[in-house]
Amino acid sequence: MTEFLAQEILAKLKTARLAVLVLHRGPDADSLGSAAAFAAMLEAYKIPYRFYCASELPASAQFFGIDNVSLMPPCEVIC
Repeated sequence: MTEFLAQEILAKLKTARLAVLVLHRGPDADSLGSAAAFAAMLEAYKIPYRFYCASELPASAQFFGIDNVSLMPPCEVIC
């Protein structure tokens, strides 16, 4: 990713009312860590965000500080 593209993405995020971080069903440590890191960046820039996941999170999510997750309805309900 180029510096210009990174700055362009950040500029878009700064104008968002809410950034949505979607975790895949049964998230593993890699996805939890990535989501937590992205959330930390959003917090540093005071950009509001919300986590969504199609399944319950594993207990390891607490290690990453991910606790404000909303469950998404199955795709058949929203698609």
